[in-house]
Amino acid sequence: MSDLNVVSEVLSLAQELVGKQGPIELNTGIYDHNIFLEEDRSAEDIVVLGEDKSEITFAQLIELFEQLDSLVDDLSDETERSYFFEGITKNSATSYSFNWGS
Repeated sequence: MSDLNVVSEVLSLAQELVGKQGPIELNTGIYDHNIFLEEDRSAEDIVVLGEDKSEITFAQLIELFEQLDSLVDDLSDETERSYFFEGITKNSATSYSFNWGS
């Protein structure tokens, strides 16, 4: 299977969020997934878009995913923990969670 399902998941999220008024909470789950970290950093998994009730932009989502990609690469290199993106779960109208496998 290709990784094109990732593109579909991200584009679906973008379609749902762009233009929507915040705040929208995204639990990236990146730190929570990494069992090799010496300290609990799962609080850093929470990202809030449109915190000031502003509309979410496509540019914000691009920047967020670029930052998350770099973070996953860095943590994977540092701790040798693997990350396989398994999708995004909508928890509520204003909350989403990212799902990871190993």
